[in-house]
Amino acid sequence: MSSYLRLLSLRTRRLFLWLVLGLPFFVPTGLFVAGLYLERGSAGPPRGPDLVDAFSFTAVVAALFAVLTVANLTAFLVHDERRDGRARVLRLATIDGRRPVTAHLGHASLLAPAGVGLGLVVPGAYCLAAGVPLRLLLLVAVASGAFATISGVVGLWIGYLLPRVAAIIALQLVGVWLTLRFGAALAEAVEARRLPLAALAWLLAAHALTLLVLSPLWRRTSARLW
Repeated sequence: MSSYLRLLSLRTRRLFLWLVLGLPFFVPTGLFVAGLYLERGSAGPPRGPDLVDAFSFTAVVAALFAVLTVANLTAFLVHDERRDGRARVLRLATIDGRRPVTAHLGHASLLAPAGVGLGLVVPGAYCLAAGVPLRLLLLVAVASGAFATISGVVGLWIGYLLPRVAAIIALQLVGVWLTLRFGAALAEAVEARRLPLAALAWLLAAHALTLLVLSPLWRRTSARLW
């Protein structure tokens, strides 16, 4: 599995890294800075609960763009691999389905939290300097980064099941819907000052189910292509 993961990482680093990390960084950071500027011009800089709400909203935006970019990347890699079996450089279309599926899940689970983390660097530094408790900032950041790993599950299933154009449309819709659900769970978690354990449990179940069910399906497709 490590060889598959290294090959996926190499291809991403050469062609797509600026996109999958750039959007989750620039969009949330830009929105947070713009919100501070607008608030400073009207009622002064936000403090206390307003700042926590702003940081939580920024985290949801960062998670949204991380999910969309990484899920689209995962679906693209799957499509490219299945297309007439021509993606022989990566050698992912082998008779072993478990290792490629695990590699895609691991690849997405590294990229997506990294994008969320980058998007929260500037907002987190400002909130910490303004007196927001570090524990609360970490709660939001950890929950958002963990949620973003769902991008691998979404990208794998949609990329495997749907044609490319249909997959592109479905990825955006599923990504937005899941992020809205996560935003509601995050708001409750921040209010209760604890991680959204139920949402994280569903997240782990989705990863496990994907590995369990998609691996034999991938193996059958690989055997047919090769």
